[in-house]
Amino acid sequence: MNLSQLTPNPDWGILVVNIKDIRPSTAEDNAWKNNSADRRELAKLWKEERAEFNQLQRLARAIGIEGVLVSPFSASPDLKGWYVYCGWEVDTLSARGWGLSKKQIHSINRKKGPVIFINLDTALGDPGACQALAHEIGHHIYRLAEFTEQERNVSVSEAMRRFFPFDTYVHQSRDETCAECFAEYLTVPIIKNGIKRHCD
Repeated sequence: MNLSQLTPNPDWGILVVNIKDIRPSTAEDNAWKNNSADRRELAKLWKEERAEFNQLQRLARAIGIEGVLVSPFSASPDLKGWYVYCGWEVDTLSARGWGLSKKQIHSINRKKGPVIFINLDTALGDPGACQALAHEIGHHIYRLAEFTEQERNVSVSEAMRRFFPFDTYVHQSRDETCAECFAEYLTVPIIKNGIKRHCD
């Protein structure tokens, strides 16, 4: 089709627009485009992780975790997940940040077992949603081990720090270090494949 033969006709959707009349895109326009691309990328990543995430959810239920809830939006830029042990009251302000209604908060506070929250955006990061869920399951296993208070209060050793030399967050307590060890054990492909070969 020769575009030079088109004549302006608003009834047919053919308009002549001067390039100078088109406003430049604003930050809001760009944010909308980026946000849309981020949502598509997020959906794609969740789809890729879904099977493994579901396996980890089944494991969580099998060891006594009442539920795994994924926030409907980015709940916290600082937290990938949140392990709530039974007996802790979920405060309204924190739970609202995770997109929970008052009814859901009340339901969680009545549960007899722990609950895990996973931030929706964890799939965008490295290592992803499965690693975050495995880490939170690791906190539950740490509790199931029933370490004495003296054992829980021992500081993280230099040898333990060497497991995760660049992740200072897990250096803060033995609980964090053990939870991260468990997450690696469950989600790192080389370790998982070694376990499968050994068990088959």
